[in-house]
Amino acid sequence: MKRLAALVLCLLVLAGCAQTPAPSEITTSTTAQVMPETTSTTLKTQTTTTSETQTTTTAAPPEPDVTITLGGVGDILLHSSVSRSCKTDAGYDFTRLFETVAPLIRSFDLAFVNQEVMLTGKVENYPRFAAPFEVADALKWAGFDVVNVATNHSLDQGEKGFLSCLDALRQRDLVTIGGAASQAEADEETIIEVNGVRIGFLSYTYDFNGFSLPSDKPWMINQIEEGRIRADARSIRPKCDLLVVSMHWGVEYSHDPSSRQRKLAQLLCDEGADVIIGTHPHVLQPAEWLESANGHRCFCAYSLGNYVSGQTRLAAMLGGILELTITFSPSLELKSIEGGIIPIVTQYEAPRTGHRVYYLSQYTKELADAHGISEEEPDVVMDPDALTELAQRVLGDYLIWES
Repeated sequence: MKRLAALVLCLLVLAGCAQTPAPSEITTSTTAQVMPETTSTTLKTQTTTTSETQTTTTAAPPEPDVTITLGGVGDILLHSSVSRSCKTDAGYDFTRLFETVAPLIRSFDLAFVNQEVMLTGKVENYPRFAAPFEVADALKWAGFDVVNVATNHSLDQGEKGFLSCLDALRQRDLVTIGGAASQAEADEETIIEVNGVRIGFLSYTYDFNGFSLPSDKPWMINQIEEGRIRADARSIRPKCDLLVVSMHWGVEYSHDPSSRQRKLAQLLCDEGADVIIGTHPHVLQPAEWLESANGHRCFCAYSLGNYVSGQTRLAAMLGGILELTITFSPSLELKSIEGGIIPIVTQYEAPRTGHRVYYLSQYTKELADAHGISEEEPDVVMDPDALTELAQRVLGDYLIWES
């Protein structure tokens, strides 16, 4: 079981790693720590004979590579219908939304989620969303570690709503990225150390749906500004072994990354990002490798789509789980990133109730026939074969199935 310390939004440090470590440990700290240089040792044995003493030097076996797993999901887009599906006599229980995927999420050394809607204790629908605090309990229960809060809905309920969301997530020992409650927090860098690997996080959103940050708190939520991105990346890159960037960007309902997305992705690659996790379009977009002029490579998943929502478009029912296995040398030089995106499906009944999430590989015609989307949009028909074809077309070689 992953353990996450209570101090968040700071430089995060944990010493020690092994090829087959104990259950992943995630720690936080307020000071940066550079991994000590790895040195090889020699073993000397002495053999005595009747005529002479002979010393034989034997090289120690090579140290093993270090491997970690990184997972992530897209938009937790909590329309009021989703929250109502999770209402109980005692309050709310959102764990039903994660029952299928929780074993996979918990298996990752580090798991990311985009919390699209701010948690304020209320239930509000589009265009100014809000959701109950119990969502944070479900995220923790499911095994997530890092929660992005920089979205176009961050200010739906104003400064107070945003800060209440930060507080709710942090009370559950979840690391938040993309926003801060104070200037001092905003100035801190988020570096999480897992199994000896220092993982840096940056996060940005394109807009706030017409709302503006408080004039005296421009630092509260990170917006996409090329100059700032360059400065942030150049500051954090030397302090981490892996740099992951969350980007809330793109055109809604488009499966094709925009020219702006591609430009920003290349900028991030040029500045040393290793993994880019895209959210916001509410549908899947492709993944690809980018390369900078100096040969640095970056894996970019342009959009993971919705994890769950109350939307009524067929394509918005199809999302993805990012699953990456990342290997480092004993000296923590990045060697490889392997993996892809596992397709998932949002299921609900008419009238938009009983929300659950299934792996596409498990999604049957019986489930599709029972989907409530056709009651809302008669021309939309859920079809497992059509969803599979769409996932294959969008994800290509990076479509993978759960093991």
